[in-house]
Amino acid sequence: MVLVTDSPQMHLVRWAAEVREKAVGLPWETGAATEGFGAFSVGLNEAETGWLLEQQAAEEVLLTAFCTVLSDWTGRSAQWVKVGTLPLLIELSAEENPVAVLNHVRKQVQRVREHDELRELAGMEAVLAKYAVPRPEAKLHVGDGALTAPHRYPLELRAEWIGEQLFVRLHFAKRSLCESTASWLTDRFTAELQRMIQG
Repeated sequence: MVLVTDSPQMHLVRWAAEVREKAVGLPWETGAATEGFGAFSVGLNEAETGWLLEQQAAEEVLLTAFCTVLSDWTGRSAQWVKVGTLPLLIELSAEENPVAVLNHVRKQVQRVREHDELRELAGMEAVLAKYAVPRPEAKLHVGDGALTAPHRYPLELRAEWIGEQLFVRLHFAKRSLCESTASWLTDRFTAELQRMIQG
């Protein structure tokens, strides 16, 4: 028996086509044409921060909660988000159980991180342009200097560990979102993150 697998090039073509089909733009509020950025802090208590610190995949927990909130906002189950240096198309499962949803997201992240060709495509702007893959409009940044890094995306969730404390902020471009929408997204994200921690 011969096992036939797709060539790396076919993986790239299929991935790029999937992204183009599902990466629809976010519902920006162009009426709020103010320059600059605003930010809302995500309030977590000591126990919640401690739980995230114990997890080996805090980034994936934050990503899952972030994509869930974006899905609530957009009404779509697929979200196109840049995570660190990698743009990722994340599809949420229909599961209600937070652990099952997290595991589903984790598998999708691993698929790109472990697949050399997909990782290369996802990390290279020139290749993304060649395949006409849209640029993500939302970003998750976890790590040192996240809170003070220059803004490049209309919507960014930034998290930074300082000692054993986690600081999380939702940054938004005032030309793209009004404050009330950004505040609603922050509240929803906080509630979703707490649901995942308790689940």
